Amino acid sequence: LRVGGEVSNRDRLIAELCTAVPDHEAPGGSAVLLTGPPGIGKSWILERLTERVVSRGVEVIRLDGRPTDQGVQSYRLVVALLEEIRTRLPEATDRIVEAASLVPSVAQALGLGDIPIPVSDDARQRGAALIARCHALLTQLAAAKPVLVCVEDAHLADSGSVQLLQLAAGRAATNDGLLLVLALGGDDKVSKAL
Repeated sequence: LRVGGEVSNRDRLIAELCTAVPDHEAPGGSAVLLTGPPGIGKSWILERLTERVVSRGVEVIRLDGRPTDQGVQSYRLVVALLEEIRTRLPEATDRIVEAASLVPSVAQALGLGDIPIPVSDDARQRGAALIARCHALLTQLAAAKPVLVCVEDAHLADSGSVQLLQLAAGRAATNDGLLLVLALGGDDKVSKAL
């Protein structure tokens, strides 16, 4: 879904997005790319969408791809998503710790202390395993209750986080109960990668 120029009928667009939010009656999930130049109203659309689906009992996770001066600089969205999952799915804490332990900076960002570097010293391999496990945890959360994940400024996400977005978007149709909405500022490498 691309939004270009002025959004003339935002209510219709929000209604369409609301119908894309899965329930547990029908299998599958979906991913939506909401693109357009800055100031077009993508954030407003995400706000209205989240307001409407919360009343239907949908879990909403809002993430932001913008870099910050605090915390981990790589895998920012992964850290934020793992924090959200830990809050909503406490029984998965051991799996979250196991996943985060693959990348010591992620474990530290989650407040797990100093974690020794795992046996595999291949950072790329550990990063890929972290992404796969984070996605599996998101899938577990969505299996319990419909989940809407909104990622604001996804085009500013770091490369590790982009890998997670690619995996989640690529498997959206098979992720029961999950709607992933990525707000992107214009035509860029992230929208092309997804």
